[in-house]
Amino acid sequence: METHSDRPKIAVSACLLGREVRFDGGHTRDRFLTDALALHLDFLPMCPEMEAGFGSPRPSIRQVRATDGSLRVVSQRPEADATDALASAVERRVEGLASEAAVNLCGFVLKKDSPSCGPFRIRVHGADGRLERDGAGLLVHALRARFPHLPIEDEGRLNDAGLRESFLIRVFAWHRWQRMLASGLDRRTLREFHAAHKMLLHAHAPARTRALGRLVARPDARPAEVDADARAYAPAFMEILSRPATRGRHVDTLQHLAGHLGDEMPATERGELHTLIEEYRQGWVTLETPVALLRHHLRRLGTVWANAQLYLDPHPRALALRSVIR
Repeated sequence: METHSDRPKIAVSACLLGREVRFDGGHTRDRFLTDALALHLDFLPMCPEMEAGFGSPRPSIRQVRATDGSLRVVSQRPEADATDALASAVERRVEGLASEAAVNLCGFVLKKDSPSCGPFRIRVHGADGRLERDGAGLLVHALRARFPHLPIEDEGRLNDAGLRESFLIRVFAWHRWQRMLASGLDRRTLREFHAAHKMLLHAHAPARTRALGRLVARPDARPAEVDADARAYAPAFMEILSRPATRGRHVDTLQHLAGHLGDEMPATERGELHTLIEEYRQGWVTLETPVALLRHHLRRLGTVWANAQLYLDPHPRALALRSVIR
């Protein structure tokens, strides 16, 4: 196991980190991962095909739907069924990740189109010769079953600004959840955690956020009841953050936070802020434009509650994720 770090950890397909583990002996290094995210996250490299002993270079594999409907992984040239070997490697890997989950494991970035670890639209060859794009790698099926709350993306989808921010919001949110649990769970810490994330959640699903608030607002209870509420809270929390944060909900969230500015704020400054929020609504400026000005005024004039809202900084500002979101 790697040395514990206070940074979030994500498991990543090793080829994306520049390791020469591909079937052709090469790699597909992704510079966003290695040059940008590496400054803020720790990586756990993995390659189920190498871990299955296939070697590199190696014959390519593909997914095949058998006549009985089962999914098989077939190695080509010469053709051979590689399903059992790959499934055994996946099982070992997932069991290893289960122990890593206690050391800040917060998500997965996997190689797109890979028949072993691609998460979306993997080619599946039908027994009748038809080709479908509805599959996922064997590793992905196992990860989704074992870690249903953790975000999974491929490097291709992370080129989309909205998907990139959505993924990293969840990575850092889950890291904060783990740290909260490690600090000692009680009703007060659960309420404080929800209060700090309230506006971030609101930007994704206002009605569900209110329902989650009612869960944490229950009267003080025995430790076992707090534990039960936390177990119910965690999946709902991550499910809300997995929903798209629309422009309209961002505008509503910005306006709500602007309402916490003090009465002493000059009318000209208040008007400038609301003009930028409206310009974001129209798609003329990026999300970071009104957020940055709101952040400035809240820290100068706002309430303690508003200043503590993680909506203002849900991920490291140096990543500049919102500077390209309109």
